[in-house]
Amino acid sequence: TIPAPHAERFRSAEASGKVAAELAKAKGPKPSEFLTKASFRNAQVVLQAFRWRNIVLQCDTALLPRAALRINFIAQFFNQVLPSTVGGDAARIWLLARANGGWANGTYSVLIDRIAGIFALAIIVIACLPWTLALVQDPLARAIMLLIGAGAVAGAGVFIIIGRLRWSLLERLAPSDATLLIGGET
Repeated sequence: TIPAPHAERFRSAEASGKVAAELAKAKGPKPSEFLTKASFRNAQVVLQAFRWRNIVLQCDTALLPRAALRINFIAQFFNQVLPSTVGGDAARIWLLARANGGWANGTYSVLIDRIAGIFALAIIVIACLPWTLALVQDPLARAIMLLIGAGAVAGAGVFIIIGRLRWSLLERLAPSDATLLIGGET
């Protein structure tokens, strides 16, 4: 980013204005010229980065939007190069931990991000079931599709409920006061 008082910022603004004016005179580019598969993929990565950043912020870890984008694009590279998507998840955990986010927050945020993604996918599957069931005539296949969709949503709901429950046994075994954990006085 160009510093605010820098004259280069004005030159850059004038140059982009000239390009915009030329595009307007030439009737602009066709939507097919800039709405490509790569642009949709990049938009998906940007949305995922902001979703993950919100989860990281809920873990009491500061993460700038620019850093979240950088980490997610690096993770996408590892998702494409390594088998499975575990490489991208490991990259996000590693990079967040190195950025003073901690291993626990990195692991937890990636796990929650995965669960949120699966939950959203399950809702899309359930929303599309009426059209899918119209195409599938086999009753067993229909029952399995209904079971998978309902099971995914129910599993996400159980996960959310477990996160909200208070576990008295765990609270007795692991005190919630941080001073007890580091040997301070109570």
